[in-house]
Amino acid sequence: MGVVYIDADKGFVKLCESKLNGVKTGVIASGDQFIASGEIARKIAKEFGASSCDMESGAIGQVAYMAGVPFGVIRTITDGGNDEAQTSFAEKLKKAVEINKNAVLGIIGLVEKHGEKTAE
Repeated sequence: MGVVYIDADKGFVKLCESKLNGVKTGVIASGDQFIASGEIARKIAKEFGASSCDMESGAIGQVAYMAGVPFGVIRTITDGGNDEAQTSFAEKLKKAVEINKNAVLGIIGLVEKHGEKTAE
């Protein structure tokens, strides 16, 4: 593929920024392991300018990129990628699910109400 960064759809980002409370945008580093080390998290942040890490967003972006389909990702950060990551993830999971559910339903509602032009 030869691509390191895959940009989210600008319209999607604009929509999220304007309609979702507390949304932050930035680079999500994606890989094949759960980051539970502050040292590793800092290295990733420095090397890629990432504000967070996960194991799914990159795969979604890659498939969308290869298919020529615009994409965006809504994430709720459940841990700091540090030595307490396992514990904080488990504690915050239920709240994260609720936040993501409301965000996704809100975006779907906006698109249904205003049509595809909302996301442009």
